[in-house]
Amino acid sequence: MAPWPLIGALALGVSTPRSSIVTPVGPFCPFRSPASLSVAPGDEDLHAQAGEASLALIRLTLEVESGSVPERDRVRAVADDMERVWNRWDAFLARKRMSGDFQCLEFYWLLDACFRYRYKRSMGQAAELMKYQVDNMRAFVEGRPPLPPPDDLLPPDMDGGSIPPLGQPPPVTAHPFEGMEAAFESDIVRGEYERLLEDHSELISMGASYGQFDPRGKLAFLDALAQVESRWDTFMARFALMGALNEDFKSQADACLGGMGLTVTGLRDCLDEAHDILRKSALADLERS
Repeated sequence: MAPWPLIGALALGVSTPRSSIVTPVGPFCPFRSPASLSVAPGDEDLHAQAGEASLALIRLTLEVESGSVPERDRVRAVADDMERVWNRWDAFLARKRMSGDFQCLEFYWLLDACFRYRYKRSMGQAAELMKYQVDNMRAFVEGRPPLPPPDDLLPPDMDGGSIPPLGQPPPVTAHPFEGMEAAFESDIVRGEYERLLEDHSELISMGASYGQFDPRGKLAFLDALAQVESRWDTFMARFALMGALNEDFKSQADACLGGMGLTVTGLRDCLDEAHDILRKSALADLERS
């Protein structure tokens, strides 16, 4: 058994079933605000660095489980890498959480919902477990006994949990339809699609100032977003099953799902929860005003 607890993974390559039919909402939305597209120095390779640190940890653990004792310098280096990656991840999330842009806030609360949906712990709890793991690795390096797990959390080697890949999933830039499909020969269908694209794009542009809205403005924005999502659900249900869905959109949505390790249904459940959190926050602000 490893002398430190193994949290399943900052691991890459999570495999989950995927649906071929998705709607362009949440992380699948091809319309992006400037703030949601901004990348701080180092963020672009956070996902890759997390994977490297995870693989190094797994190799060390396999060595221990096979009866070998890893060199302390190697364990120290892996602990340093894990701590460095997690600190960058924490800073990345802080920028999203403190943003006044709706898509940044949506992304933050979506990730928190994903952690709780798949791993039965919040991002804060995951951070506590990561620190616990790093501290135990340092205890091994320094010849100290393992530390007890946090009182309010199961040890990570007992609950079988894992941490999703870190960093922002690949963006979706393609539209769900190209507008040249047979269904769009109808002026009614084409007009409905163009209005939906326009309304959705305008809503994302408005959301760049979401943090400046008063509580009633935030609630109105969330209501408008829910209406757009419902319109997409109806439109896609009528036409996606005809095989007209843009292949670029499908492949980009699949890549986004893979980056978050979720099914389409799981992602929508988490997105609904993220929007509920924002709605409850706006309602609480309204009650205090």
